[in-house]
Amino acid sequence: MPASVTFDVEWSGITQRGTVRNAADKFALDFVMTGATIKWSASTASSTLHSTGVTAVNFAELARETNGVVFGSND
Repeated sequence: MPASVTFDVEWSGITQRGTVRNAADKFALDFVMTGATIKWSASTASSTLHSTGVTAVNFAELARETNGVVFGSND
């Protein structure tokens, strides 16, 4: 059944920044930990569901990852 889902995420307040690198496994990660709140909704042709309020999450992170073949391309 076709459906549509929407998430409204509001990022707030950086709590930590970091970088993880592992050259042996060709992996790198730059991240920012933040707070966030989420509202959502979903609908089909016959029904609609939605969050009843705003959900505050315990862990939120934005990150950029590099791995595999492209690992050394920017060095």
